[in-house]
Amino acid sequence: MASASIIGHSFGGATSLASSAYTTDFQKAIVLDGWMFPLDSTQQEQAKQPTMFLNVGDWQWNENLDVMKKIIPHNDGNLVLTLNGAVHQCFSDFPFIFPMWLAKKFGVQGATESSLCIQAAIELSLAFLENGKEGAQQLKDEKFSNFITNEVYGREKFKL
Repeated sequence: MASASIIGHSFGGATSLASSAYTTDFQKAIVLDGWMFPLDSTQQEQAKQPTMFLNVGDWQWNENLDVMKKIIPHNDGNLVLTLNGAVHQCFSDFPFIFPMWLAKKFGVQGATESSLCIQAAIELSLAFLENGKEGAQQLKDEKFSNFITNEVYGREKFKL
């Protein structure tokens, strides 16, 4: 059986949620450190497919997290994970353009190496797509628990 999912980073994360709000063609969505501002209340209410949010705590702020808190209860298959020591750009190739010392100086490399962050994002995404929330959670617990948590960190910290 064929299935389609949608994934996006930052503004693309909001786009993936907006797309899943208007069509059931996508069975799952993945949001990589999403910028939720562009979503209107209708899109927030209608995004009901299982969604995995991979966040960088230091980048997230309350308004973004408030949107996620509205979406998370829509589906028991939703999962929120936070990468500690990461930066917003760790989901792109930007940190790999510069030598590590220069990437750190420009703030596109955090305490956790970008290669580990992108590896975790890829593997967790595949686990979520193949086995849903349980698969991604199990992989996180077994392989990435040293820097990924189920707590949501923004400029203020709260638990879901």
